[in-house]
Amino acid sequence: MAESSSKMPSPLRIEPIPGYSPTIGRLVCMLSYARSTTLAAVDGLPMAQLDHLQDAESNSIGALLAHIAVVERSYQVLTFEERLMSADESERWSVALKLGADGPRINAHWAWFHVAEDEVNHRGQIRWLRARLPKA
Repeated sequence: MAESSSKMPSPLRIEPIPGYSPTIGRLVCMLSYARSTTLAAVDGLPMAQLDHLQDAESNSIGALLAHIAVVERSYQVLTFEERLMSADESERWSVALKLGADGPRINAHWAWFHVAEDEVNHRGQIRWLRARLPKA
């Protein structure tokens, strides 16, 4: 994902970012906003809280962050390298990737929509879990 810059549009508007085509610029704007709010949701959490399990059925905040990163990386491979993940990548990333399931046939537009959708959904889980962490 693109780094933040001083030319980023307002977080309350979806606008193209300079240096990209208008459509890609809007997508980068949405992805950047999703990332900045996810980072804010975990800001200052120590490792123990990132690893905390709310219950036997939940994921830790750290596991959700790993999943977000692996979903993004897998779609970078698909989109920019125009290939599927190698056997080594699939094995290395499988635990984090399996938090969610994708359909068998997707296109690049859906892939990047899903990166944003996935992060926003998991950010909601992160906020819920953070609000329930044991007080340090």
